[in-house]
Order: sequence, then C-alpha cells, then structure tokens
Amino acid sequence: IIAALLAVLVISTAAYGYFAGGWFGTAASSPTTVAQGPTATTQPTDTATATLTPTETATATPTDTATPTATAVPVFKVTGINATASPGSWNYSCSDATASQLFTFNATISVNAGPTGRTVTYHWTRSDGASSPPVTVPVPTSSTSIAVTPDTWMLFSGVPNGTFWEAVVVTAPNNITSNKATFTISCT
Repeated sequence: IIAALLAVLVISTAAYGYFAGGWFGTAASSPTTVAQGPTATTQPTDTATATLTPTETATATPTDTATPTATAVPVFKVTGINATASPGSWNYSCSDATASQLFTFNATISVNAGPTGRTVTYHWTRSDGASSPPVTVPVPTSSTSIAVTPDTWMLFSGVPNGTFWEAVVVTAPNNITSNKATFTISCT
C-alpha cells in the first residue's frame, strides 16, 4: 500500500509541476508565447501604410495646378501711342494779316490687358517748347486703348514757314512718347 501511495504522490507531484511550470519551464511559458504572438501582429501597420499612398497622390495634384495661376498676371504698360494733326497745312492766304488757323491734335494710347484700377498719366508737348499739365485718366477694365483729350494750337498769319508738331508723352505706368503729329506752313 505504501508503494502505491508513493507512486500516486510522485505522479501527482510530477503532473502538478508540469502544468504549473515548476519543473519543465516549457509547458508554462508556451501559453505566454502564444498569447504574445497575436498581440504583436503587423496588420494595422500594413493598413496604415496602404492608406497613406492615396493621400499623398491626392495632395500632389492641387499643388501642380496652383502654380500656373500665380504666374498669369501681366504687368500693365502702355504699348504705343498714335498722334495725328488736322489740318495738315496752312489753308489761308499768307498776305491776309488777320488770318488765323486752329490746328487740332488727337492721340490714342494703346495698353496691354492687365489688372483692374489701371491709370495712365500723360501730357502734350510741342515744337515751340510749350507743354500741357499732366493728366491722369482711368483705363476701363476691358479696354486696350484710350483716346486722350484733344489739344489745339491757334496760329496767326505771319508765322514763319516750317513744320510744326505736337506729341504725347506718357510718364506712367511707363515712359513712352508718341510720333510727332505735324503740320506745315509754306507761304510765298
């Protein structure tokens, strides 16, 4: 009987030690290793990486389309001026001491397309050295040219023969001068 009790005691102690991890450390540590394995899975990391790729692609597209918009604004400037005189010559008798003639000068200022709020500053100048005061005029948003206020020059008989002229000088937004609009006097 004692031998049978000893055998039961040894077997039960060995079984307890095996399941409790007392003697063979592998049986008790196996469940811990298995329990830690699923906790350290990489599936969330793979999902996060896959989500970043479409976000980066969508962000790059608006950046590329925003660049041309910023460079599309032209610099406003006067591109040319055409001046004319009327009439082109003296039309009265040179022997008439009371004769006088009015010469009229017109000009058109051409501008490029540009932002709103555009203005042009100009003045007339002429061959005898006279000059008008500066005038600043607005340029309508859709316009690419403006007609300047005409200037007149009254000449009386006795003016020497020759060619006389007027021109328009723009001082803003850039400096540019028109052609010389001419008329002639040739009395004999």
